Amino acid sequence: LKQAIGVNMWQTPWAQNYINYIAYFLPPGTPSGLFGDDAENKYATVWPTQARIYSGNNPSPLANWYTKNLTIGLRDQLSHLLAPQQDMSIVPTTLPSGTPHGIHIPSIGWVAMHSDLGNPLRTSVYFKSSPYGSYNHSHADQNSFVIHAGGKSLAIDSGYYDGYGSPHWKGWYKATRAHNAITFDGGQGQMYETVAAKGKITQFEHTSEYDLVTGDAVMAYGGALTKAVRSMVYLRPNTLVVFDSLESDTPRTWEWNIHALEQMKTFAGSTRHFEINQAGVRLCVRMFVAPDDNVALSQTDQFTAAPQGTHPNQWHGRFSSLVKSTTARFVTVLEVGCSWIPVKMETIGDSHYMTVLGNTLIFDGDTVTVK
Repeated sequence: LKQAIGVNMWQTPWAQNYINYIAYFLPPGTPSGLFGDDAENKYATVWPTQARIYSGNNPSPLANWYTKNLTIGLRDQLSHLLAPQQDMSIVPTTLPSGTPHGIHIPSIGWVAMHSDLGNPLRTSVYFKSSPYGSYNHSHADQNSFVIHAGGKSLAIDSGYYDGYGSPHWKGWYKATRAHNAITFDGGQGQMYETVAAKGKITQFEHTSEYDLVTGDAVMAYGGALTKAVRSMVYLRPNTLVVFDSLESDTPRTWEWNIHALEQMKTFAGSTRHFEINQAGVRLCVRMFVAPDDNVALSQTDQFTAAPQGTHPNQWHGRFSSLVKSTTARFVTVLEVGCSWIPVKMETIGDSHYMTVLGNTLIFDGDTVTVK
């Protein structure tokens, strides 16, 4: 197109900004992709190939750093051979000075929050509340999150892409219960295979000390809920606080889901604590506020519809309320490394106050403030 009619597609906003997406959501050292079909896989040659093509046509300090820090791609592909060639030997391996460690891409409703984008052993927290709904390759996973740390997948999007439209794809993989998200009444969740299952990020703040994000997923539940707000505060480097506020005209049991590659460790006498351990990298989960102050903790390695082929088991954890209600609040702390940091929790009126790591987090059900 460029040579024939003078239209340079590399100058479109999409092509110019795509490097921001892959640098923040597929950073060097990431163990997998994110959010949607085939997200569980890592494409160690495809991603570097794309990076070299995009950085060759739209070079920038971030694009060049990203390309430099990936392994060798598929150099024999025509698209690679036609891209402008670069001398990567002169590109620094360190992240460009002043590069933020977090990003919000409003057009797709994705947020990435990293302890240090330049460190392949970083802690990374990803959040999605997207205007594109659950259509086609997208899943019914609005207001869901994923956590990677030390090059390992800790809180995962579960399931396997065993085929477009397969029984597993329809019965588990795309459903809300397969993700780190809110379900109700025995695994019911968001609408899927429709653009109408929208989410919306209503708040984002990035600082050197913390990031915060709020997503509204009420539209995704198709009228079953009247409120579905999740706020998350990521306190660098290793602590995440998750606030959920839920409402329904119909009394429901409420479920807070999380998934892992290995069986989760539970603690005798507690239904509010458990630990995920992936090859020595640990994630501890503590629930401080739950509906009616009473929840059951359960886990299973079974899918509601098994994938085709041979795949390793995955584990699916769930905090479930024991009494039906029209409103629910969850406040949960997730800590990479399991240092069991001190947390002070107080509820005044309709607001929750948490003191952690020298910060006071104030959650009123719709937004979160950090002091």
